[in-house]
Amino acid sequence: HQTIITVEKIVMVALDENGIPVAHGKTQMEYAKDRLNNGQ
Repeated sequence: HQTIITVEKIVMVALDENGIPVAHGKTQMEYAKDRLNNGQ
């Protein structure tokens, strides 16, 4: 097997109905594991 592509960074962006980037209101990094543990 040979590597044909390597992804070094993924950036998630909130988009409006026209596909224009919009502010998401986040001010710090958030992890899914922390959100899931808050419900316990």
